[in-house]
Amino acid sequence: MQLLDFLTNFIPTTKASPSYYFAYGSNMLRERLEERVEKVDYIGRAVLSDYAVSFSKLGSDGSGKATIVKRDGEIVEGAIFSLTENQLRMLDRFEGYPKHYIREELVVFQEEDQRSFKATTYIACLDHVKEGLLPTKEYLDFILQGAQQINARRTYSKFENSGTLLK
Repeated sequence: MQLLDFLTNFIPTTKASPSYYFAYGSNMLRERLEERVEKVDYIGRAVLSDYAVSFSKLGSDGSGKATIVKRDGEIVEGAIFSLTENQLRMLDRFEGYPKHYIREELVVFQEEDQRSFKATTYIACLDHVKEGLLPTKEYLDFILQGAQQINARRTYSKFENSGTLLK
């Protein structure tokens, strides 16, 4: 018997366990996320307490990209997806981890099912944060489509027709 056959047939393999990912920006739009990491399982809409969405992450085009910032009394609505570790690594490349965004594990609450989840999310690194930035229309449209898809009106309706766009 060849060593490879032995390893394949007799040593138990562990399947990569999925982890929860909390998407609050353009990755809330399932189609956009799946373009980046392939098929994902949508768990539901969730809320992150005492944070707010900010467009203060400096994008390579000079526009503002979404990040979250601590803000007492505010909430961020987002989507919970189940991702494998491999999918998280794929997403790391799109998010510029660890230079542009860090991964943070936070507790989010799914109101419909009254359940809490420990989920990974991305937060902009401080050296890539700049106040006064504006998102592009295309980028904001992705976010608003994702918000509509998961029914996240409380957080994102204030950005509709705001007139505060870069391009």
